Amino acid sequence: MTVGDRIKMRRKDLGLTAEDITATLNISRATLYRYESNEIEKLPVTILEPLAKALQCTPAYLMGWEDYPFQLKEMAEKETEKRASMVPVEDSNIRLEKALENKKMKILELSQRTNISENALRRFLSGGMRPTDENIYSISRVLGISQDWLLGYDVPMEAKYYSKNYELSAEEECIITIFRSLNKVAQDRLIEYSMELNEISKYQLKK
Repeated sequence: MTVGDRIKMRRKDLGLTAEDITATLNISRATLYRYESNEIEKLPVTILEPLAKALQCTPAYLMGWEDYPFQLKEMAEKETEKRASMVPVEDSNIRLEKALENKKMKILELSQRTNISENALRRFLSGGMRPTDENIYSISRVLGISQDWLLGYDVPMEAKYYSKNYELSAEEECIITIFRSLNKVAQDRLIEYSMELNEISKYQLKK
């Protein structure tokens, strides 16, 4: 999935129009469409961070360095382990009903944006069927809510945003030290240069 694909998909997941984004970033619709169509492949740092904020995700997700917009797989696994010791305080079907009301979203729209059948969603709402983990992720992603909250646990409704935790090597710590010693202009240039290197195949690690 390209950077443009992620921008477009995330915008549609949140139900945002092109005008919503362009007004926030103070850019033209033409520029946004050039980003989404990959006509402009390199996002300036001055655009990347505010765009990620507008799309309620991390810059790393937009760039394709992370697979989840707000909850990484590793973190999701830890959250699943944590749930084993938690007790739900409310049924998930009631939470889903509250979320839909809060977001002013109809079942049909949720179905279209999650690719979960309208019939299945109605069964979730009636309590006649429990959603799968995949469905929980899809629903919470579209509604911008916490998966734990949707499952009925006593946590805030809004989604949490995570970044990967890496064990840094000496070289990586050196780069961070240098980055922190630079002014904002130099930091932006360093990030842009790193992004350019990341797009050159001969410098990429083989997967």
